[in-house]
Formats: sequence, C-alpha cells, structure tokens
Amino acid sequence: MDFPLVPVITILFKSLLFDDGVAKVFFDKIGVGLVLDPDNQSEFEIAGLDKKYFIADVVNHNDYLEIFSDKVRNPAYVRYAWSDTSYASLFNSDGLPASSFNSENE
Repeated sequence: MDFPLVPVITILFKSLLFDDGVAKVFFDKIGVGLVLDPDNQSEFEIAGLDKKYFIADVVNHNDYLEIFSDKVRNPAYVRYAWSDTSYASLFNSDGLPASSFNSENE
C-alpha cells in the first residue's frame, strides 16, 4: 500500500536581536505559535563575547522567545539543544520539535 508523502516542517531558527540584556529569538515554521514544554528544564543557553554559556531563562511571546540570564549582562550568542544529551523543549503548534541551533554559526 502506498501512502502519500506528507511534508514535515519543524521550527527553524530565523533571526536574533539583542535589546537591553535580552536576546529576542525568532523562528520560521512555528504554525500558530511556539510551545515550551513546562515539565523540562530549558535547553537554551546564552553567552557574552567570551562564549561562556549559561542556562538561560525563557519567556514565550508566542511568535518569538526572550532569552536571558542574570549571569550574562551583555549577551552575544544563544544556542538551543546544543549537547549530546539535549532533549526537545521547544515545539511548534503542531507538536513538532525545534531543530537545535547555535547563533555563533549564523
């Protein structure tokens, strides 16, 4: 039996801007909004120009995320699920997980 191919579209990192110590992270393919898993620890990390990363706090604004840490006064980089033991904590409204990313590579 042949099944039709259904495209699977997951969240992709789009852009990043910094405003007063907070990183605003934007994504493509979010459906009607972003969903954070409330039961899991944040897989987001933030760093300054020294590239020393710390676990970040995350505020979901539905169409973008605010990422910050009191340990990083002047953030320059953000990464998500950037380790061998990471698990998905960010999804689109269809339940598909976000791809890992590191803004150093953008």
